[in-house]
Formats: sequence, structure tokens, C-alpha cells
Amino acid sequence: MKNATQRSLKLTLGAGVLFVLTMGVPTMLRAQDDHIYSADELTAQPAPQSVKDAARIISRSYPHLLRERKIEGSVLLEFVIEPDGKVDKATIQVVAATVRQLGEAASGAIQKIKFKPGKVDGKAVRTRVRFPLRYRVK
Repeated sequence: MKNATQRSLKLTLGAGVLFVLTMGVPTMLRAQDDHIYSADELTAQPAPQSVKDAARIISRSYPHLLRERKIEGSVLLEFVIEPDGKVDKATIQVVAATVRQLGEAASGAIQKIKFKPGKVDGKAVRTRVRFPLRYRVK
């Protein structure tokens, strides 16, 4: 399995949620007609269309009971961003979560975030990303 070059975008959200967008994963999942690109194959990396909107969506996903009890944790998601910038819901995987409910919350939230797609020579392509999040109470 080939490891892709890792590139990260760290964002601290006003409601105490920190997430780091990391592009790049192994390039194993490929199909003849439906290639899924990794970060090292792209000429332009994917990113949230609006960091502010992404922050709001993720902040609102923090389960109320966990926030109230000051339970913090981390989640690592992996998914594919389509050429239109939408997340392919069928590809969302919780790779790791320190608290199960945070993994569930993050999976639901990521579906609502619109991304600028990854590109190869100016053409939007399917891109696999890893998306670490940290839920923190301030």
C-alpha cells in the first residue's frame, strides 16, 4: 500500500471544535472508469468551500449531552469528495473515534459540508481524503 503525501489544514472553530483536514491516503481504491485520486496525484487540493460554514456545521454536530458533560474527543473520518464538491455518503468511514457518539456526529456533519473538489490539470476529480476532527469544550 502506497502512502500519499499528507497535507493538512487546521481550523479552530468558535464553539470549541478543532478539525484538521488532511488530504491523502493510499491509492488502492481505483476503478478503470472511476478513478479515485489521492493528494499526491492532484494539482489542486480539495478544501471546504466555506470554512465558516464548515465550522458552524461541525460545531452544531457536537452532541449536546457530551458538550454539557465536557466530554471531549477526536474523530478520524475517511471519505471521497466528488467532482461537484459533495461528499459521497457511501464512502464515509469512521477510521477512529475516542467517543463513539462523536464519530456518529462527525459522520453526519461531514455529509452537509460542501467542498471545492480536488483537481488534476484544472479538471475536478474524485478525491479520497482523511478528515481528523477534535471536539473540545471551551
